[in-house]
Amino acid sequence: MTTQQGQQPTEEEIFYTTWGQETVKNNITLCNDILKQVITISSVLLGVSIIYDHIVSSETLKIFVLLSFFVSLIVAFCGLLPYENKVRLDTPDDIKAHKSQALKHKRQHLWVSAMTIVVGFALILVELLIKTCDCHLERKPERKIVPSQKSRFLVQDSFEVHQTLVFEIKLCGKSPDAFK
Repeated sequence: MTTQQGQQPTEEEIFYTTWGQETVKNNITLCNDILKQVITISSVLLGVSIIYDHIVSSETLKIFVLLSFFVSLIVAFCGLLPYENKVRLDTPDDIKAHKSQALKHKRQHLWVSAMTIVVGFALILVELLIKTCDCHLERKPERKIVPSQKSRFLVQDSFEVHQTLVFEIKLCGKSPDAFK
């Protein structure tokens, strides 16, 4: 028969063991606190996206942004609800399994909610990039001289798709080729 000798744990080992146990116990509370904050953030983002039209100007994209923030709000709210499952309170293994499932349930809702917020922001950034690229791709106007009457010519500046400005100038004795 062999005997085993053990050593008493040090104060540092006891401290970290106790701290780890407290951390495990507080994980569900921490998830609930974060879900509450996500609900607040999602509500604010949803409200701001509805009220301010200039955040997203494309109607189709705005619908997807609003849907993303709304889904985030609903998922976070569902994750905040108490985890419902039957558990035997006289069996430590059942209690541990129940708490593990509750934590997993809340974390899944937390991640889905956070990712839908990220999707909403990504859609806003996509529109911002599209707007920025469109501004940099604008061409300088092309000038065309179109004969109008004997002493006048029309100078047309053609801009983007549907903008055309028309200016009248007097010929002042010069040939039309002088304006090209």
